[in-house]
Amino acid sequence: MSTADAKGLKQMRNYAKVFDGIITNQKIDDVDKLKKMFNYTSRQFIEQSQREAELSRAMGDEASHQQEQVRAGAMEAAREMFEHCYRYLTGDRGRNIWDE
Repeated sequence: MSTADAKGLKQMRNYAKVFDGIITNQKIDDVDKLKKMFNYTSRQFIEQSQREAELSRAMGDEASHQQEQVRAGAMEAAREMFEHCYRYLTGDRGRNIWDE
């Protein structure tokens, strides 16, 4: 197994552990479980894209740097769309929905 494959498998196991903890929490309704799962995965995606962007920039690969910035920006936009839908569904207009 390659290092990249091992890293991917470890990440998948970590996702499963986090998701299982969220899903089995009986104190949280399904909409908030979905919110927590999306928050976790989207933050991971953004953080990975930001790391890749910094690495690309350090290596002088401006095209990859910009591509990773676009990926992170697209996920930020998806988070905003999710937040809009969540607020519409739940009527929650107050706090930042991502704060735990």
